[in-house]
Amino acid sequence: MSGISNLFNIGTSSLFAFQESLSVTAHNIANVNTKGYSKQDVILSETLPLNGRPGQIGTGVEVKTIKRNVDLFVNSQILSSKQQLGKNGASQNALSNIESLFDDSKNQSLGTGLNDFFNAIQDVSTDPSNVTARSVLLSKAQTLTDRFHQADTTLTAQRQSLDQEVDHSITTINSLAKQIADLNDKISQAELSGQNANDLRDQRQQVVNSLGEQINVATVEDGTGQLSVFVGSGQSLVEKNRVHTLSGVANSSNSGLLDVDYNGGGTPVSISSVISGGRLKGLLDARDTTIPATLTKLDALASNLVSEVNTQHKLGYGLDGSTGLNFFTSSGVTAKSILVSLTDGKKVAASDWHWGTFNINR
Repeated sequence: MSGISNLFNIGTSSLFAFQESLSVTAHNIANVNTKGYSKQDVILSETLPLNGRPGQIGTGVEVKTIKRNVDLFVNSQILSSKQQLGKNGASQNALSNIESLFDDSKNQSLGTGLNDFFNAIQDVSTDPSNVTARSVLLSKAQTLTDRFHQADTTLTAQRQSLDQEVDHSITTINSLAKQIADLNDKISQAELSGQNANDLRDQRQQVVNSLGEQINVATVEDGTGQLSVFVGSGQSLVEKNRVHTLSGVANSSNSGLLDVDYNGGGTPVSISSVISGGRLKGLLDARDTTIPATLTKLDALASNLVSEVNTQHKLGYGLDGSTGLNFFTSSGVTAKSILVSLTDGKKVAASDWHWGTFNINR
């Protein structure tokens, strides 16, 4: 019934409703700099009216719900950006390490070694009788082969280092997946009891974004608020509160480096080839594509150098009359195996070397 008591009830409900609104506003202000926090909005609704004459009479206001103010499209774009950022970051670090091998700023690079070697050849060609110049040439040749060896060793070591990072990334992915599953359970329990698990949902989105930095992911939320997470080409990593893990398995056909296997309950299956984003993709690309391609080019450079130098060297004569000798060891040449064949400067066949005929695509 309408009366004085209803007036007091309306005032009381209004105070309670706006008190909650102020609490939510204070919560928003307090978390304005909190990473991953989503602004929360209070949705007010009129309370049920009383039947009376000449009609129903209002009874005041109540807080209907407190919801997160989020844009699902923006969230999906952030997740996509995280995946690309993780991939590019891993690739950039790997490329920087490779680039340092060919940095001439300290005169310790392979390029400097090649220039020093060819300059020494020029010096011997200019004055073939100069024994000192011949000794310098052999020394520069030895330095050059050492730099080939060092470059090969360093690149191989970088592959091993990247492999360790792959293993660490897999461990991180499994840990993040477990966190998402745990938050799924907490969110489900809270919302089944009639609560809005806003802060828990913020935490979960942060974990999903962190997961996206490691590997490409897709997500689907069900009616109970639980999130399913898929990786690779659709492999289910998280189903409600259940996690399917990834593991690193040594691949004997790839120098014992790790493949990324998905453990979905049956026989583990490799998903390395279908990972398309995140840090893990950048690591795998650098380890299995970029560095092997660089090693192949390095081997080709060593092989061409040996072939061209030996061809020209065998045409000339040494101070002792020797001819037809290889300057470098010619069998199975790679950056790892390239060696200087000559040890005696007098056998350097400098009498008929032609600088302009060298062509090693350096």
